[in-house]
Amino acid sequence: MRTMFIGDDVFNLLPEEEKKNFELFKTYTPEFIKEQDDDWFDECFSEPEHYEDFFGSDWESRERKVYKRDYENYQIEESKWIWKYTEKVDGDQYSVSLDSNLQADDDDYDVDWEV
Repeated sequence: MRTMFIGDDVFNLLPEEEKKNFELFKTYTPEFIKEQDDDWFDECFSEPEHYEDFFGSDWESRERKVYKRDYENYQIEESKWIWKYTEKVDGDQYSVSLDSNLQADDDDYDVDWEV
């Protein structure tokens, strides 16, 4: 399963019918982010800088919300519709998690090239 994450600015642009497919993942307050150390991460963000790139603003600026939608068999084509909304907001405000069933030692995870 994979999860699509969108920021509150994108969510607010969605038609009401589409909003029903998302649920609130987490509300991030400046206080919460400030309390985290440099090794902080969760399902959506790998570090505070990723949070800032996602929203296109400093983490101290205001409270932000992230919404999620789960896909059993995610295909990139399933998410192309969201791009017209992400282009209208600051930051990326869109990401898709890695498949939680995909492990680093799986053959499907390996790449076929060397550095």
